[in-house]
Amino acid sequence: MEENQELRKKLNRINNKIGKTLYLARKDKALGQKEFGNIIGISGNAIKKSEFRPKKLEVALFFILCKELEIDVNKLIEEVYKI
Repeated sequence: MEENQELRKKLNRINNKIGKTLYLARKDKALGQKEFGNIIGISGNAIKKSEFRPKKLEVALFFILCKELEIDVNKLIEEVYKI
């Protein structure tokens, strides 16, 4: 039971790191959620979910977001593994 709690905590930290990275990269480009969503062809609400509820983030969308925001996926994964 305790192992499950620890795993959930770790997954939450990873999700938070991914969401925060996406959020900060978008802010660095001075883009609002709706504006960025329009650029890549999804809703602003989908952008919000990817930043604040990334555990539901589809893998393909994750890679699209990283590409458009110029996030180095390998570097992000390395940072996540440090958690």
